[in-house]
Amino acid sequence: MATEARLDGVDAYMKAVRTAEQSATEWLGEHLADDVALTSGPTEVHGKPAVLARLGSIYPFTPTLAALGVSAPVVGADGVITVSGKMPPLGAAP
Repeated sequence: MATEARLDGVDAYMKAVRTAEQSATEWLGEHLADDVALTSGPTEVHGKPAVLARLGSIYPFTPTLAALGVSAPVVGADGVITVSGKMPPLGAAP
């Protein structure tokens, strides 16, 4: 897969994680293989429909996520794409 298409997929994933918007998960679905797997902590989800359902339902858009600083994706020499971020102070959040 071309690097540009992979970077577009990373952008779609980041939007889906941050917002859980239906349009974001639909956009992400254009980039996922049918046999995709998502590992989130101890939970592993398999298959495109299950991954999209998970990402479209568990991440409520919050002021903390809105303020999340995320780097532009970086393509390493080995082809691995990395995104880094920094959470803002939580303040009075539980």
